[in-house]
Amino acid sequence: MPEKKKRKSIFDRNNRKSLFDVFKKKELEAGGVGISVAVQAEGYLKKRKAAAVTWKNRYCLVKDSFFLWYLSRPSDGFNQHPRGVVPLGGAYVGLQPLEESESDVPDTIEIIHPDISEGSFLLKASSPQEASIWLEELKKAKKATWNNATLGALKMKELEEKRMKAENERLEVIENTKKTDALVEKANKDIKKAEARGNKQDEKYKAKLEKANELLLEKMEEKYEVDEAYAQAEHVLEENTLAKHNMKKILDDTLLKVKNMESKWHTEFPELNGDVELVDSMKNLKFSLGADNNVHHVNVAAIGSKFSSPPPPPKKPPPPPMKPSPPKNK
Repeated sequence: MPEKKKRKSIFDRNNRKSLFDVFKKKELEAGGVGISVAVQAEGYLKKRKAAAVTWKNRYCLVKDSFFLWYLSRPSDGFNQHPRGVVPLGGAYVGLQPLEESESDVPDTIEIIHPDISEGSFLLKASSPQEASIWLEELKKAKKATWNNATLGALKMKELEEKRMKAENERLEVIENTKKTDALVEKANKDIKKAEARGNKQDEKYKAKLEKANELLLEKMEEKYEVDEAYAQAEHVLEENTLAKHNMKKILDDTLLKVKNMESKWHTEFPELNGDVELVDSMKNLKFSLGADNNVHHVNVAAIGSKFSSPPPPPKKPPPPPMKPSPPKNK
């Protein structure tokens, strides 16, 4: 009987490179977007096949819907070929039963895949708590199938396109802002030029205003001098009016005295009533002293010497003629 040919596992050592190529190829087939989901879990775990006895310390990680392991943590960001890759989409992931486990606590995870001919993988954590964290991330990765990952990647591509569009809009806004700033700068320069022209014009107006103020001060000084002269003239006029009033009073008193004198002369010296020259002088004196209460110039010298000295005493009448004496009787 011919020997049954053993099925070749895709997880054999010789197929690890080809499986990683499939992993990268799927990324490229997903619309060229690249599966950019971050690593969900990573760290050192003890690993062995279920049929093996020796535990090996491997650096493991959960990325997208795959479980990968390396001899040590790669320094190039997981871009080198791993020691092994297991797709979690069709695998069973759970804690190994305690009755089958070498440990007394639930710290061992079992991964069973239909394409693993050697059986299952066992992963041993440092504590049940760490095992629980890894188990949760492995179960989440089972849901991240290639379709879901592709949809997520397409969504991320859409978001990236939106981000690029927003970035272009931001750059356009920046460019428009630069143009606006240039226009504002030009406007500021124009404003400064206009202000400079306005300052020159203001200086001209200021010079004219100062000149006008100087002329105004001169006119005010002239007005002050005129007002002072006018005040002095009013003062002189008041003094002249007072002097005129006093002169009129004196003339009125003199006229009264003349009238009294005339009345007295007519009474005491009736013989002067026929003196024509004296009568004319008295008339002229009255007229000169005041006619209709008007003051006239009095020429005292024109009156003559009649008022410079008292009138001469009246002449004594001649003695009556003597009667001839009768002849004496012889």
